[in-house]
Amino acid sequence: MQEFIADGLYVFGPDEIYRGHELGEKPVPNDMAGVRGVFVGGCVAGELPRMKEDAHAHTDGTDYHGWVCFLTPANLEDPEVRAHELAHILTGQGHTIRWRNMMAQLGYPEARVRSPAYQRTAR
Repeated sequence: MQEFIADGLYVFGPDEIYRGHELGEKPVPNDMAGVRGVFVGGCVAGELPRMKEDAHAHTDGTDYHGWVCFLTPANLEDPEVRAHELAHILTGQGHTIRWRNMMAQLGYPEARVRSPAYQRTAR
């Protein structure tokens, strides 16, 4: 979880300190076609500072549908994290078989489906 300290510095962990200008809305990376917007430093919908995962995709039909939020700039720079969230945007689903198949199409065939219930119901 991030914490504002002083002089525009934010701490995300023992080794991750960022300046305010490194956070906020960022351009959509070229390998994330289909994503409407990217936000770094928490959640574009205002869930800051409660965001705990590395990133999440907004697939719920709200004003931020199609956006991907990254906790830190380092998460945005990770191609597997970007692919993971892009697969959610492209499928509109959680960790389902359809999502896993999309991850394979994006070059990450080892992605795991989290719930057996999803495997049976969402394809």
